[in-house]
Amino acid sequence: MRTSDAIRWSQVRKVEVDEWRRQMLLYRGDGPPFLLLCPAEHFATVREIVQWQTGFAA
Repeated sequence: MRTSDAIRWSQVRKVEVDEWRRQMLLYRGDGPPFLLLCPAEHFATVREIVQWQTGFAA
């Protein structure tokens, strides 16, 4: 597991949301998916940002 990675918003091809675990998988065109983990108090805000930046319903 890599704890240091980056993804450009333009690379995101699909977003999967697991609200129970407060995590999102951002699938990119090439390479492994990007796992985004959020504390409960920030999850809604991060979800809105991901949706706004990618255009995908997160």
